[in-house]
Amino acid sequence: DFRLTRAYTLGELLDDTRKIRPTASHFYWLWRQSLRYEDELLHLETTECRQLTFDVRTGEVLNQSLAADGDTRCAVP
Repeated sequence: DFRLTRAYTLGELLDDTRKIRPTASHFYWLWRQSLRYEDELLHLETTECRQLTFDVRTGEVLNQSLAADGDTRCAVP
């Protein structure tokens, strides 16, 4: 049984929405391979390398940090 516990705008999850990566049909703001669920926690990493951990029961952000310097995935021209 799933239910929405909290909603966020992209402006709340990203420091700079200009770093969203557009394609012909949609856009990327999240590294898909970074999305994982474990022990009531949801972990993800945005395209600007912001790492977030959410409590799935409350929807609250428990932790946020930036990926290590030098991560080439995070460089936006």
